[in-house]
Amino acid sequence: MGHGTYPRATKLRNGLLLGVYTAFENGENVIVTTYCPALNNSLGCSILDDNLVWERLGEVTRGIGDVDNPFLLQLKNGNVLCAFRNHTTNAVGHQMYFRITICVSDDGGRCWKYLSTAEESSNPARGLWEPFLRLAKDGDLQLYYSRENSPLDQDSIQRISHDDGHSWGEAKVISGQGILARDGMIGVAEVSRLLVAVFETDEDGIMHIKSVTSRDDGKTWGDRSVVYRAKKGVAAAPQVAACGFGLLVTFQTNEDGTGSRLKAIYGRPGDWRVKMLVGPEEGESGWGGIMKLDGGNVLILFDHNGGCKTRKITYTG
Repeated sequence: MGHGTYPRATKLRNGLLLGVYTAFENGENVIVTTYCPALNNSLGCSILDDNLVWERLGEVTRGIGDVDNPFLLQLKNGNVLCAFRNHTTNAVGHQMYFRITICVSDDGGRCWKYLSTAEESSNPARGLWEPFLRLAKDGDLQLYYSRENSPLDQDSIQRISHDDGHSWGEAKVISGQGILARDGMIGVAEVSRLLVAVFETDEDGIMHIKSVTSRDDGKTWGDRSVVYRAKKGVAAAPQVAACGFGLLVTFQTNEDGTGSRLKAIYGRPGDWRVKMLVGPEEGESGWGGIMKLDGGNVLILFDHNGGCKTRKITYTG
């Protein structure tokens, strides 16, 4: 997909897959967009398919500072949004000012312009991280991200936009309120009319994966429960997508004692059953993303040995 980190993708209405990742070029962080042709039956469908060809398309932004964590979503009007962290750093690289920034493209991801800032802070203890965008059934735009309260405490935040991202409502905590723990790396997907948000947390000491659920399309949240806890080591950086009749949650873990590996677990809250290795067996992998293609087909995106890789997976459970 490209040399960089934190790859994510979305499927556009014209059938193209639009990807995004953070590159590092000449001392600058660059949010790069890429694309590949639609995945169709002529490509076949294997359990593990790494033969996807991506081409560089454009740049969302570039700058000296901490610009990272891009996430894409196409709106009903055809415009594409990219949300990302956009932090100002000082001369030694310390973050001094935090932002979740939204940019918009009206040409399928080639050219971009600034749209809005969902939240910003100059408080060094109030970092903002890992935005995730979703369209609600009522047409509202939902933004999720992680917000630090202190070095030991972080919550999962939701904001709503009624005007396609031009402005944002008040912040609402959907996980972490009243708990001294670092909830983060949120991802959201739906199964059987149940909206499920997965996130990493160190609530019980060692980082593992939990979820909260919503039965009203994100208006209220509850039922905090464990998705996966490594028997040895950590499980972190989850993402989630609908796959077949359940959900596939990716995460990185060092539980095998061989460095970071990208794994996944299949099921739904209260019934997580099948764990599998979805990243390469050799080298370290992490910062995984996942998107639904169709039926039991998903696209996994991840860091591997200094580059951004993609892998098409069919779950046949």
